[in-house]
Amino acid sequence: MPEDWAADSHRRTRTLIPPEVTHREKWRLALDMLDSLGDWGMTPPVVADAAYGTNAHLRAGLSERGCTYVLSIRSDVSVRTPRQRPAPVPCCSLSNAVTASATARRQLRSTPPC
Repeated sequence: MPEDWAADSHRRTRTLIPPEVTHREKWRLALDMLDSLGDWGMTPPVVADAAYGTNAHLRAGLSERGCTYVLSIRSDVSVRTPRQRPAPVPCCSLSNAVTASATARRQLRSTPPC
């Protein structure tokens, strides 16, 4: 059920939606369906688009269940192995750039020539 329907008591009354029926996020519904399939002895591979692939909760749930999956992600999402650290964020302001270049010049002056 859409979130705005779940919060609209008038609409719920008109459409006879019982109070125990609530909004659940799509990724939770997907995991619920996979759990139901698992109860029946079925463990299908999961293939999904970026709307699901960028959801860390879904990815964790799939991993916890031992699912085989291929998920699309957006181009602005970084991917790394568990052992890798995130890449450093580049300087984004003029004051950081000036400080970084001044630090680099000091390091060059203090380094002995080859």
